[in-house]
Parts: sequence; C-alpha cells; structure tokens
Amino acid sequence: MVQIPSEVLAFWNDEPTQPASSDEIDHLEQVCGQALPAVYRDFLLRYGYSQFDLIGACVVDARYDMNPDIVTKPVSLSFISSPENAEMNLRVFGTPMELYDDIGPRIPTGMLPIGQAMAETSGLILMQLDEKNYGSLWYWERVDETWGTGSNTLLGALGRDIEDMLGRVRQTE
Repeated sequence: MVQIPSEVLAFWNDEPTQPASSDEIDHLEQVCGQALPAVYRDFLLRYGYSQFDLIGACVVDARYDMNPDIVTKPVSLSFISSPENAEMNLRVFGTPMELYDDIGPRIPTGMLPIGQAMAETSGLILMQLDEKNYGSLWYWERVDETWGTGSNTLLGALGRDIEDMLGRVRQTE
C-alpha cells in the first residue's frame, strides 16, 4: 500500500478527492496498452488525484544528467492527475500538435503524463511505462517542439515511483 508522508498530505487541498474506480484505471491501462505500476494503481484507488494548496509550497528536486555533471532543479508540485486527466494529457502531448504540421509528439513515447509541476516554466510529471525504469517519474518542462529536437531533449528524474517522489517532497522556506 502506497505510503504518503503526513507533511505532504497536509499540503493537499482541503477539498476531498474522489478515489478512482477500477474501471477508470482499467480504461487508462487500455489507452496506454499495458498495466500501470502497482504503487500508482494503489495511489489512484486510494486518492484518485491530489491538488497541492499552495503553488510553490512543496518542491521536489529534478535531477538532470548533464554528462559529466548532475544538475538539480527544484520543481514545485501543482497536482497529480485523475486517470481522466492523465489520458487527456497523453492525447495532447503524446501525439502531433493538431494546428502545426511540423510538431510531432512533445513527450517521449512510453511516458504517461500523471501530473503538473513548475520549475522556470510549467511542465508535466511523466511516468515511464516501458521496461527500462518502469514506473519511474520524470519532470518535463513544456516545450512546443517535437520530442528529441531543438531544446526539447531533457527530462529530470523525480523518483523511482510515485511513493518515492512524494517521499522526497520538502516545504519551501
């Protein structure tokens, strides 16, 4: 069972959240074409989503491998999405932009957008669903370019899974 630190729960919006149903999670898995990590399924079944009260109050460090250096940036958590919003963000960011012929998917394949956060600009919390680093979380700063081109080539590591990421959250001063 996923364990959320009490300090993190204290910053969740006082508005009660609706746990996700098994049907909603099954549908999201069908859209993704594979099973979601067990710890993320448990999170959705228990909490559904989370919204943090104060933007900028809870941060987690994103680690970027800038060979040979590791660079960290604080990322302010906004919310963890419901299954419905995760699916919508996958359709928006994981497919070519409708209005522009020259912009393909903006996030890497094998990633599911499960939340929103902010560093210098707004971005998404992505969950890796392919075999390598299955379930790990990454921060992607929003760039309206095809993934892997121009300035759209960086992901910052947030944690091994959702429980690990939320365990790394700290309050800002």
